[in-house]
Amino acid sequence: MAAIVGFREIPLEQLTIGLGQVRMRDVNKGIGELADSIRQVGLLEPIVVSPIDESETYEIITGQRRFLAHKRLGEETIWSAILDEHVDELTAKVLSVTENLVRRDLHSRDLIDVCTYLYRQYGSMKDVCDETGLSYDKVRKYVKYDQLVPELKEKVDSGDVKLTTALKAQQAATVGGDTDTIEAVQFATEMEPMSGAQRQKIVKDERRIRRARLMTLSRMQSRAARSLRS
Repeated sequence: MAAIVGFREIPLEQLTIGLGQVRMRDVNKGIGELADSIRQVGLLEPIVVSPIDESETYEIITGQRRFLAHKRLGEETIWSAILDEHVDELTAKVLSVTENLVRRDLHSRDLIDVCTYLYRQYGSMKDVCDETGLSYDKVRKYVKYDQLVPELKEKVDSGDVKLTTALKAQQAATVGGDTDTIEAVQFATEMEPMSGAQRQKIVKDERRIRRARLMTLSRMQSRAARSLRS
């Protein structure tokens, strides 16, 4: 793991926001307040950067909002902690998500994206938990976003429903691996204001009804087949 080897003021023009940044949404939210705070009391904690090459350019690993606040203030340099080596995208994302979870809540889609990315890299939800400090239940929930039908992903992305609601809605509208998309979207809308217990009851009731329909249909098809043979 890369280690900090020094601190110094680095010109903003020598810094770039790297691909490893976890916060992709609401980046500028509250930047004005952050800039005002920095103007009044100064930068309380340095950003963390890693060298890109030997040309004195650096990639921002943590602190992109502090960097943007400095740009807004018209500052020329920013106090930075420098890592001893360039870090890859995977390591950068782990460092970025850990720091952002401490500072303020990330947008849910940012958490979904980073947990999905890390899960694909590690192949284990436990490893994602160990690296980020997130609970297993949260990691599992975020990784499941990829399993949603496109219509429910749109509802989550727009903020119309929470990810937890969308997952429950799809579960209620799915039996035997087949999802009724129209009903899934309808369930999501109806479930959003409900409590967790109410959502779970709908899931159980709907799955029981759907299984009963499938069994009835299967028996009818079997009878029809026997009738044709006779």
